[in-house]
Amino acid sequence: DFHEIIETIVGKWFGRLLSALLLISFTVVLAVMLRQYGEFVSGTVLPETPISVIIFCILATAIYPTFHGLGVVGRLAEIFGPILLLGIISPILLGIVNMDLKHLLPFWYDSGILDILTGSLGPAAFLTDCVLILWIFNLSEFHPKKIKYLTWSILTSGLLYLLSVT
Repeated sequence: DFHEIIETIVGKWFGRLLSALLLISFTVVLAVMLRQYGEFVSGTVLPETPISVIIFCILATAIYPTFHGLGVVGRLAEIFGPILLLGIISPILLGIVNMDLKHLLPFWYDSGILDILTGSLGPAAFLTDCVLILWIFNLSEFHPKKIKYLTWSILTSGLLYLLSVT
């Protein structure tokens, strides 16, 4: 798996150090994402609810499929997938009439590419779960067709995220 590949490339001790740093960084990123989502739900939908209760509910929702398998995720995706896609795509389609690309130009001109790339690191953390999946599972277990589907899902989610932010 990933740990063995890293240890083969850079050596046993340095490879373990890199794997530990990667594990710590993913833990921190996921904790920050959990806190941000909890604050978003608390600020918009449930303002009187303590954030610890919201985070507990999010964790319980994530832990349940972990113990009961991928079938739960698949059944939920069949139900909520089309609703979620409709909720993402419909505001984009409804906002096309009001879209003016000239409004993006001053940001590009005033700040420059380095500031834009630096500012995009935080929101890009939402797409690191795909990297985490590849890191946990052995790449040799993936069939090339599955890797193709994984790549298309990453590209699609990134494109939808880019469109919704724009």
